[in-house]
Amino acid sequence: MSERIEYVVATTGRTGSNLLQRLLRNNSLGNPDEWFHQDLFGFGKAVADGVSSEAWLERMRREKTQDGCFGTKMMATHVREIRHAMEQEVEWDFGVLPVLYPDAKYIYLWREDVDRQALSFFRAKTSGRWLRWRDEEGVEHEQPPALDVAFVERDVAAIRRLNRQWERFFEREGIEPYRLTYERLDANRAEVVREIGEFLGKPLEGDPVLEVEIVRQADELTERYLRELHEHRRLASTGA
Repeated sequence: MSERIEYVVATTGRTGSNLLQRLLRNNSLGNPDEWFHQDLFGFGKAVADGVSSEAWLERMRREKTQDGCFGTKMMATHVREIRHAMEQEVEWDFGVLPVLYPDAKYIYLWREDVDRQALSFFRAKTSGRWLRWRDEEGVEHEQPPALDVAFVERDVAAIRRLNRQWERFFEREGIEPYRLTYERLDANRAEVVREIGEFLGKPLEGDPVLEVEIVRQADELTERYLRELHEHRRLASTGA
């Protein structure tokens, strides 16, 4: 039996991680999901029942390894909850990762345009729609809310802080991840999938499968919000 390939997609919310997950899954490179999300797969309930983070991860490895690969989508916001349920003590929140994933490779997924990332989160949070499916294209939904600039600015600051924490983790642990921006993923999917296959030690044998069931959520409303955000900042900078 060949050795399992293990990797962590290190990221924050609204970076295209759902797109990346599906591209990797469709190309036999694992299915990196949020195994440590409090609700999606039952981690929160398991912890309440006395299951440790270490035991939970072993269960996920047994159940979720796919095509010889076990991938985890790790949000920077997950590590504190993981630490609280660890059997082994660690010095800081991100210290859980070397303990849980001693031999894993890391894919660092981030977004260059933090304003758009924060606006994406605002739209998902206020609408309850975290994904847009292909068969929903063109479907109109309820009247969108007014832009909450304070909410968006707080999220921009939070994203930048979490990105710094990921960079600090990589530097402290001497890890050189495969670095990927959402912008490059969206524009060069085939190239990215091939490169990740090489990075993981599992090169693709043919052309990558690029068809996925989700589509970009950004639209004219996003552009309108972005203009409003920039105008608010301009007026604030002039004291108007």
